[in-house]
Amino acid sequence: MPGAELSVAYDTQRVSPVEGPVFEQPPIPRAADAKQVFAYLSTDSNGWMFLLEALIPVAKCLRIHAPSWPKTLLSRLAAAGARVDITPQPIAGILAGSRLVVHLGGHGLAAEALAAGVPQLILGNHIEQNLNGEALERAGVGRLVKTYLPGTRLESDAIQSLIDDDAMAARADAIGSRLREFTARRDALINCEAVCMDLLKANGA
Repeated sequence: MPGAELSVAYDTQRVSPVEGPVFEQPPIPRAADAKQVFAYLSTDSNGWMFLLEALIPVAKCLRIHAPSWPKTLLSRLAAAGARVDITPQPIAGILAGSRLVVHLGGHGLAAEALAAGVPQLILGNHIEQNLNGEALERAGVGRLVKTYLPGTRLESDAIQSLIDDDAMAARADAIGSRLREFTARRDALINCEAVCMDLLKANGA
């Protein structure tokens, strides 16, 4: 995959303090007894049968929203005990009850899960997803699987090991607590709106 040399480009090029992330509603911390695995997979599963097979053994604790997946695959998960959400649901409450989030590494869900204190399994397929997954791995709160590599495999034991990793859960909880405190003090959306208004005024709008 090209672009590996850019793996630290975002944070090393920043010249001002970070403003984000932006949340639609305040994050809710993960419950201490959270057992759910939440999977949000926004693209289809062509060539990803390894993921289906890895999720089936944990289906009884799985909640999944995969709008592009064929109904046959979702039906297999539902038959194994998974809760299949056909339409998107409010994410804050879902994360509060989740022990692990499985997703593609988009920054929005990654930030939401981080603020909730939920460990993450990232299925990266391009540079942005890989950068997010690598950052979560460095922080000790996630694992990155590079799905574009030939012969990529993901065993159900790997998912179960993430569910059972108390040390990772503790690190995610600690980082989530700090991030929630940060966002409570610094509203990124309000700051962004203020900057935009200043730019408009400067240009005579």
